[in-house]
Amino acid sequence: FAIVWVQFGNHRVGPLFWRRLKACLPDQYFDHFEALHVVHPSWSIRALRLLLWPIAPDALWDKFQCHERTEFLDALVNLREFRLPSDVYDHDRWLEKQAKEANEKASKKFGLGGTSFGDASNGSVQSDEHMDNLRNMFPKGGPKAD
Repeated sequence: FAIVWVQFGNHRVGPLFWRRLKACLPDQYFDHFEALHVVHPSWSIRALRLLLWPIAPDALWDKFQCHERTEFLDALVNLREFRLPSDVYDHDRWLEKQAKEANEKASKKFGLGGTSFGDASNGSVQSDEHMDNLRNMFPKGGPKAD
């Protein structure tokens, strides 16, 4: 058994959450419990994982997994059999759109003029100049051995 908890990035987890979760499920469930998969984790889950990282046993990380997108969950849970609501996929698309907009904004701000990592394939003069400057920094044929 596994629990898939979709948070949409806005849930808060209090200190008694784990006790309440365990109390609401039958004991037999935990005999066969595989993992808690948190999709779109909130900042409180991220902070909790960061705080537990240096002190928690390795076995915890096998049972307490976070996934930024549903596509990362697919490697561990068969999403063809376990169907998530369409809202979850809509939120994934919204996150992808947000990431793309942030990437484009950062590219413009830092003068890369292309897509992620300053891809010069768009024919931008600024990107071509940047690549020429990088090429000129290194000698042809590589560094010379002493």
